[in-house]
Amino acid sequence: MLTRSFFSASPVGALAEMDRLFDSMVGARAPFWVGGNAAGARINFPALNVYEDETNVYAEAELPGLKLEDLDVSMTGSELTIRGKRQNNVPEGATSLRRERLTGEFERAIELPLDIDVANVSASLTNGVLLITLPKAKTAQPRKIQIRGAGQIS
Repeated sequence: MLTRSFFSASPVGALAEMDRLFDSMVGARAPFWVGGNAAGARINFPALNVYEDETNVYAEAELPGLKLEDLDVSMTGSELTIRGKRQNNVPEGATSLRRERLTGEFERAIELPLDIDVANVSASLTNGVLLITLPKAKTAQPRKIQIRGAGQIS
């Protein structure tokens, strides 16, 4: 017989196991809401990658199964916010036996470390990946500085 002990696992493993046991008792995780789930735990959804080149910052968010009308992207100052809602897609008359995909409203906000040209931000949704292109403000873009020798006038 295979048994598990909470005491032989790491504290993180023990918490994960208790979470798994609770989920199995209620049948599924609770839906998630803005800022966290029903138990108050913060959920970082959607998963984000943020990177930059010389002229833009890019944010990629994984949003499988969502449509354009389910999403709202906004900028306030240097804070990017992604909001949305995922519906439960169980057909009418069917009974869920297990539900691991989170449903409900979500919001994810991140502070960007530089100024953005908010008027020219764009976003596209392709194959469940939201790509937000955030042009850097002119003041945040690198600028080549010409170096002159002593006594040179240009």
